[in-house]
Amino acid sequence: LGAFVADVGANGIWGAGKVFAGLGSFFEPVSAGTMLFNFGSVATAGAFVNVFGPGNVTITAFGAGGVTLESYEVTIDTPNGENAGLFLGIGRASAEIEGLSFAGTGVVLDDLSLSTAVVPLPPAALLLAGGLVAMGWAGRRKKA
Repeated sequence: LGAFVADVGANGIWGAGKVFAGLGSFFEPVSAGTMLFNFGSVATAGAFVNVFGPGNVTITAFGAGGVTLESYEVTIDTPNGENAGLFLGIGRASAEIEGLSFAGTGVVLDDLSLSTAVVPLPPAALLLAGGLVAMGWAGRRKKA
């Protein structure tokens, strides 16, 4: 994702032997921008994200025809965190994500990850379903 080293101020130094993408440079005037990645249909997409100092990042997932599927604004503040940041991602129940964007001021990202695997149901949902079936069975048995 890109090919330069950037100093993200109090948030660390990115690029130590890694390749990443960024909007602007700490050494140049930093302005707001958007990085957009288009790819084939996937169920989950995300990246490790940081900013030049405390700031907001908006992550948006796009479907077929550029339709917005989901969008979230996240505040990132990692003072004095060497290569610190957050992994921001979006997962869907089916492989319908065709693009992902990261918008903000001085945004840098690394380790863009894509997967066609759908997001599984959390174990709590399975326990809830099992409990409802057991209650229905017990109620039916008691009724007879």
